[in-house]
Amino acid sequence: MDSPDVRANDQAFYAGSVDYFDPKNERYIRSHLDVVKSYISAVSDPLEKFYRSRGGNVRFAELGAGTCLTSLSLRKMYPQASFTCVDISLSRMQLLLGKAASLVGVSPEGIELTECDMSNRLPFENKQFDIVVFDASLHHSCNIWLTLSECRRILAPDGAVAALREQYVAPLTASYALRRLLRTQEVQSGVAENAFLKEQYAYYFAANGFVPAFHSVTPGVHWRLLSPLNGLLFSKWSIWAPLAR
Repeated sequence: MDSPDVRANDQAFYAGSVDYFDPKNERYIRSHLDVVKSYISAVSDPLEKFYRSRGGNVRFAELGAGTCLTSLSLRKMYPQASFTCVDISLSRMQLLLGKAASLVGVSPEGIELTECDMSNRLPFENKQFDIVVFDASLHHSCNIWLTLSECRRILAPDGAVAALREQYVAPLTASYALRRLLRTQEVQSGVAENAFLKEQYAYYFAANGFVPAFHSVTPGVHWRLLSPLNGLLFSKWSIWAPLAR
């Protein structure tokens, strides 16, 4: 789709990133799936409470879904819920959804796919969803303020955002992290990339009517050994942000 409302560089980059499930990547893919699970696990208590309160009738929307691995992982945990995966490249989701579902061990049937740019107004009705999920994607928004405002609009009054694997910078290593970000393939290709302090995320969420709670994540043995330094040397969190009442 060639649309002025979609960032062309971003769409072209991700539409071309379809070799994720190459057999040579199998070891990496499985370790990556474990990382995704660890970030979901960090917010499993509020997720489970929300799911039970709705009798399983929860409407998820994942923005920046990419491979759809996160939505599929959530579907395995919450089989009664419905899922809409949203990404700047519809073709990528269509190509990878079945392979991702096979890896997770769930059916892709019934998952809706929508193409749009999260930096703009979202193509959904008011109060259409209960939970909006981001997995390493919110920082790709060119206008995080508008994106979170749109999340508020499309969420039910008691809805929430779950933001996982965001691109945080930590006070002691921020300069290095930002210099490294400039050298990434994404930035070199003109893709929108941002990195924020934890406190900046807290500000953007609160300013748009959410009450963010940050749950520390230390995936893998090495990160767990360094967990006392989370927030200083590195910064890894899952955000659970319900709407303020």
